[in-house]
Amino acid sequence: MNNNQQEYSQEKAVSYFGVFRYWRTYSNLLYLFLTFPLGIIFFTYAVTAFSVSVSLVFTFVGIILLYLFLWSLPRIMYSMGLLTEILVGVKMPTKAYKPHYEGSVIQRAVNSLKDKRILKTFFYFLLPAMPIGIALFTIFITLISTSLGLIALPFAYVIEFARGNYQEWIQYVFNYWAPEWVGIVLLILSPIVGFILLTLSLHLSNKLALLHGRFVRAILTK
Repeated sequence: MNNNQQEYSQEKAVSYFGVFRYWRTYSNLLYLFLTFPLGIIFFTYAVTAFSVSVSLVFTFVGIILLYLFLWSLPRIMYSMGLLTEILVGVKMPTKAYKPHYEGSVIQRAVNSLKDKRILKTFFYFLLPAMPIGIALFTIFITLISTSLGLIALPFAYVIEFARGNYQEWIQYVFNYWAPEWVGIVLLILSPIVGFILLTLSLHLSNKLALLHGRFVRAILTK
């Protein structure tokens, strides 16, 4: 069974409510949240290091900086691959890609610019890493917070009821736009809707984490 088949079988093995018992659900969610700070770090590093190197490229120092920057890219991406394999379970190459080029530092820097894997890593850092991280973080913060808020809504009412403020609270929340009985029905339905939304969100996070992991693997391979 190849890697894709193993990943597909793991994905299909999780039942609808079994997603809460599947330990990778939480590691996948953590992974998707980490794409946000990592995307910012990758983008900042790529823009800063490359711009400094190019601005000094006509000096020996600039050539060395450019070579070191290009040399670091596959190693940083390999570390990203290890994180992906640990949290998501997508198999990555067993060894870091270490290109070997003959000649002077200038020749090595020029040859590094022609390396397919180095270029893929550079453009990943520069273009999709940060937007993808921002999008995933925003989507799942919104989904999870909305789900938990809906689940917690009747408990908030119970707390206000125990404090004796329930009438003011229910009137403040609902009576401005609907009768009180509508608010009571919504209080009963809100945890059910919240639980369904939370379950769907966790299934979506598993699929997107697996998809992102395969994207990282494609960058690490030829």
